[in-house]
Amino acid sequence: MCLQKQFGLPFCSVEVGEALGLYHALIWTVDLRLDNMDFTLDSKLVVDAFIGDGNYITEFNSIVQSSMQMFSLYFQNSMIEFSRRQANGVAHVLAKEAHYMLAPMCSLIYHHVFLL
Repeated sequence: MCLQKQFGLPFCSVEVGEALGLYHALIWTVDLRLDNMDFTLDSKLVVDAFIGDGNYITEFNSIVQSSMQMFSLYFQNSMIEFSRRQANGVAHVLAKEAHYMLAPMCSLIYHHVFLL
């Protein structure tokens, strides 16, 4: 689960983290009122789950299903595709840096949630 903490930083499984990345990217683009977007992911597992029809009851599948619903509502002329990480090196480095920049912020948010 993503609410677990180790050394003060939140963490979750790679699969769940990748699915959450897509979900929050969709929310962000909807909030910015962008449409006709093409999303390229370097997680084949997420892309395959998104394109497939897996009906497994897991945290990962629940996030993917929510992403699929949002995608079908707001992105009619868009697509999600897979790109190998080697071909997407700059995005990988930026995503890694973003994680380290946001980790203290996420830690504060989770501490606040646990205090409530």
